[in-house]
Amino acid sequence: MWHRSDLVALILGVIVAVGMTVVTVGHPRASEPAAECAPGSIVAWVNDTYPPLGVVNSPYNGTASGSVPITNGTLILTLSPRNGSAFGVFERMNWTVRIGKATGGFDSSCAGIYYLNPTDDGTSTTFPLSNQSVFNFTNDSQEPNQSGITGAGGPVYFYSGFYSPTSELSTCGAGTTILHTASSSLQVGVTFSVAGVVHVVNVSIPVQTNYTYTFPANAGAWAIDNLSAPGGPGGGWAFSYLHPCP
Repeated sequence: MWHRSDLVALILGVIVAVGMTVVTVGHPRASEPAAECAPGSIVAWVNDTYPPLGVVNSPYNGTASGSVPITNGTLILTLSPRNGSAFGVFERMNWTVRIGKATGGFDSSCAGIYYLNPTDDGTSTTFPLSNQSVFNFTNDSQEPNQSGITGAGGPVYFYSGFYSPTSELSTCGAGTTILHTASSSLQVGVTFSVAGVVHVVNVSIPVQTNYTYTFPANAGAWAIDNLSAPGGPGGGWAFSYLHPCP
């Protein structure tokens, strides 16, 4: 059973291993910090952020369902978007940011590494993703990619949109197709400011999510971006509707 305490313990280990990269928004590619670096002094706090625990995209002209654990892992919430819509579960978290320090002598590269320690209050909210009143996306690259906060710092970025195809599927002249996938983590980009410089650090949140996608018979063709493929940010699939059936 997945619990909030597991989230905090695991996320720290993941951050130390792969989460110390300043990035621009897009598919995150984390790099490993130098082995001689360790968390140092606190340099920032980021309060009242809402990173997603799961985002479920539905294919245009199709349907989807996705399960996300909530309430200390004792409940499973199922989201069921349809016809290109997307729904997300967003968890309230605060972050303490520590700068890296060298453990085996002076190493200036440690000053460019940041360690994030999350505090999760167990409060989550669910809402559809919308881009200026658009709720049904033919291409998930049009989805919003950040959630705002009410405290210090800046937005939290998430990477559930369509970036590049990993496969294609067509139901033209064929029956309904139902496919399943699962993910064990999601990456988000946490924004904070140190000495007037804004940083975005990718953090991998360990959370098990499961997805089912339904592509109706003779409904068209889709490009699929498997976000959980190697090098991706985790999560389910994103879609680009290619064309209807002739």
